[in-house]
Amino acid sequence: MQFARLMYFPTPYTLPVLCVVGLVLFLVKPAWPTGDKRSGWIAWFCWMLPLAYTLTPSYDTIKASPYCRTGISITGWHTLLTFSEPALNVWLFIPAGICVWLVKKWYQRYIVALLLLVSPIFIEAVQRLSHTWLNRVCQYGDIVNNMIGVAVGLTVGCIVWVAYRILVSEKEPTAGV
Repeated sequence: MQFARLMYFPTPYTLPVLCVVGLVLFLVKPAWPTGDKRSGWIAWFCWMLPLAYTLTPSYDTIKASPYCRTGISITGWHTLLTFSEPALNVWLFIPAGICVWLVKKWYQRYIVALLLLVSPIFIEAVQRLSHTWLNRVCQYGDIVNNMIGVAVGLTVGCIVWVAYRILVSEKEPTAGV
């Protein structure tokens, strides 16, 4: 039971927040800096997923500490396939890192990537400042693992983007031949 609650509903508000965010994004169809509303919907949802999981009140009945936990547990490649908290923190940010590559203009892509890299610090700061309401604990290890997830997502997205660009350039006929 604990495993199912952790995987699907880490907080009592996660599923409702995801449903509301998904519905609003589907109805509004915001344009990501790509200009494409379909990829914009996917990108915004990938961006909101970590926020829904980390900035909603926790199930835990323990009193959250007003101080940040300073222990850092960096996830190794061998533990990414487990359901440990550090591994889930990495997996949470991978889709958002991949979606950065949906941005067409290079300078906007850098701005979005920078905002994504800063978002784990923002999330932990909000958890620290509102620990009594969210019942969450600020952890420096979460920042590191979230940034690892961003880096993995950016790397995977870059590889896919480069492969796509190579395939598209090979299919285009050359002029004058």
